Amino acid sequence: TVLIRYAEPIKDGDLFFHLVYGQAILDTGNLKPDHTVYSWTDTSNETVYCAWLGQVVLHLVDQVGGFPLLFTLRYLCLFAVLGMIGFFFLRVRFPDPVLAVLAILVTAITAYSGVFIKPELFSMVFMAGLAFLYFQAKLVLFEDRSYKLLWGLPLLFLVWINTHGVWMFGVILFTLLVAGELMNQY
Repeated sequence: TVLIRYAEPIKDGDLFFHLVYGQAILDTGNLKPDHTVYSWTDTSNETVYCAWLGQVVLHLVDQVGGFPLLFTLRYLCLFAVLGMIGFFFLRVRFPDPVLAVLAILVTAITAYSGVFIKPELFSMVFMAGLAFLYFQAKLVLFEDRSYKLLWGLPLLFLVWINTHGVWMFGVILFTLLVAGELMNQY
């Protein structure tokens, strides 16, 4: 189902902008390329688009393997998210395997807008990674009161902030999770 659902041509022309931006970043060594070069209408460089790491990764993947490797990256990111969900269900010994598979399938089908080949693709993985680290840490806390897994969150945000702007929604989610934990203490 997943392979058929996502086997389609590139529908979003933003990919080509990101590929060229990634190349410009590598060529110039500047994280803020002059985007007026890529526009035929009047524009300015006042707005900084902060997806440099995602753009560089996409450009490098394109250089190594072209569209086939970009599509492979798309599937790898989707399967990473589905794998985190599946691993969590196994870890908590979820009692209903049919419901677990249904949850994974619904996620696979509804992740459509998250797997466009552009930096947003990485944000989908990072958001799932944030939830995964949080819930794994909660499981570990019940077992040995260790907070070591939570040290992965600053690293996740450091990479995410430089990859795509959706990191702000990750901060909102993280804030809500912390607020919930604080409320649970009282």
